[in-house]
Amino acid sequence: MGSETDERRPKNVLLVVADDMRPDTSVYREHAGGPNNTIKRSTVHTPHLDALAASRGGVVFEAAYCSIPLCSPSRSSFLSGRVPDRTRVYNLLDDIRLASADGPSWATMPQYFKSMGYLTLGAGKLFHPTKPANHDFPDSWSNETLPYFALEGSGPAHDPLPYICTTKSYQTSRHVKYCPTPINVSESETLWDYRLATRAIELLDLATAQHQPWFLGVGFYHPHLVWQVPEDLYDFHMEGAEDVELYEPQELAPSVPDIAWTRGPMSRIITPDGTLHERDAPSSLYPLSVRAQLAAAYGAAISHFDRQLGRVLHRLDESSQVNRTLIVVTSDHGYHLGEQAVWAKSTLFERATRVPLILRAPWINSNNSFANVASSSGVQPPHRTVWYKTPTSLVDLYRTVADLADVPPPPGDVDGANHGPGVRHVLAPMTNGSSASSSEARPPARTSVLSQMPRCGSRSDQLWYKNSCKNQGTESIKYMGYSIHTNTGWRLTEWFEWDGSRAVLPEGGACCSASKFLELYRYESGSDDETENLAGTEDVAAAQTELREALWTAVAVGDTTGTRAWEFASCNATLSPTSAPSPAKARAFGGLQQPVVVIAAAGCAALGVLLLGGLFVVRGRRQAEVAARRSV
Repeated sequence: MGSETDERRPKNVLLVVADDMRPDTSVYREHAGGPNNTIKRSTVHTPHLDALAASRGGVVFEAAYCSIPLCSPSRSSFLSGRVPDRTRVYNLLDDIRLASADGPSWATMPQYFKSMGYLTLGAGKLFHPTKPANHDFPDSWSNETLPYFALEGSGPAHDPLPYICTTKSYQTSRHVKYCPTPINVSESETLWDYRLATRAIELLDLATAQHQPWFLGVGFYHPHLVWQVPEDLYDFHMEGAEDVELYEPQELAPSVPDIAWTRGPMSRIITPDGTLHERDAPSSLYPLSVRAQLAAAYGAAISHFDRQLGRVLHRLDESSQVNRTLIVVTSDHGYHLGEQAVWAKSTLFERATRVPLILRAPWINSNNSFANVASSSGVQPPHRTVWYKTPTSLVDLYRTVADLADVPPPPGDVDGANHGPGVRHVLAPMTNGSSASSSEARPPARTSVLSQMPRCGSRSDQLWYKNSCKNQGTESIKYMGYSIHTNTGWRLTEWFEWDGSRAVLPEGGACCSASKFLELYRYESGSDDETENLAGTEDVAAAQTELREALWTAVAVGDTTGTRAWEFASCNATLSPTSAPSPAKARAFGGLQQPVVVIAAAGCAALGVLLLGGLFVVRGRRQAEVAARRSV
């Protein structure tokens, strides 16, 4: 073991981001406290992710969530360390550097490490393509021998490689969205993620040859559509697909408001036999055989990602810096595979918001005996997988990665909680015969996480109809949904009207006002099926009021840690000056800097009016004005 001075030296960082990946890996599937996944039998083959979780210093986050379940907004949020209501990126059109007045001055996560003397290198889909321009080069990335690597469009449907899914529907000109690559075609010629892993290995070789710490970001495309994968993985997952047992629900429960549903890109699917299948409403379902095929194809795409990740981890394993490198593997958001009749992201259900998150900090002592990062055999050795149970938002990554990498804390206006102390706690060695990871003495960094999702559309009678905002400007947003998931097994979601820049909280307060669109779910015995919306039922009235107050406070104050919200236990609670936002937080949320005075017995309405009036004053700026600021 190295000296204490060596252990506190800045560490290297390898950040790997998948796309559209839910926690459908063996390590999550076999965890007793994990979710009920769509596929009951464990067909998804992820030996390298499993080996990473089992390795020395590995820790698996049980309850990690994105801040918004859509590609560009999520990436803009966690790579900048700011929640979506600060980035103002809610769609695939806006640029984090232009959408917010403060965007040009923000240091992204890689940019902050660059300012700390790191060599920062990147490849693939980290930021959404062109958002910001040129993948935020040169602000976030070093100008070295190998520039940022990204094929135009960052995906099989847009890159210059041959498009292999050639089967078309006999009813339309559309191609299938899942297919194998022919056995006689090399992966390097057809599969973008294979080429990305090859470039990542080149970047690793460059980084490890330098005499400075490095930050390498690698953004894989899969398991995003199109599910174009090697033939052996395709055949492995498709074998017996007809016998796959799928979890319910596959329909949207009648008690769930239709605004919670969205169509997504898989409303029209062409199966390999050329048949076109369509489902355009919450009540329409694919046949079981089609659902099973789609679930198997998605599993094959995850296995393809895992295989390419393994190539990168194997090269890191061969280097002299593997034990000084923090590895972070996650996804921008999750994905529905027919649950709630949804085949998409962009909902506030568990499937779309929950993500895998696995870290490895091998210099921190742990009880895991398996030392290698990558397992070529795919056989997982006996171990005690270390689980981190505290709710975690992807916006927390910025502060957490900085802490674990032993660099100074990020600027005060970076949102999120720091889970570094908690990770060190669960990885602590055995002391006096008992594991520190079982201790509850350390206060959690969070008690809840907040996610949000906008809704557009023009039909007030069918709020599910064409309600996606991904290709519409912020001015088209009609509603904003906010969802709070707690460490006590609850999720409460409320959809608020949007006035163009902020959520409009109804008069009367969280305890007293009616809501048109309220959802409440209770997760018990490891179930996260969200089969029944409990909102408005008498048995959960007290819990609903408490959760709603927490949600409203988080929305109004812009709380990003999920801790301050729980101080307001009732509508008649006293708000003390110590609960006021810090000056840095107040500046970030609109400029209110004076202390918030005590409000007693005033009700939630007065609290909401005060907080909203003070904290949501300054929001959008015209792009021309922001562009002018960037040129100064």
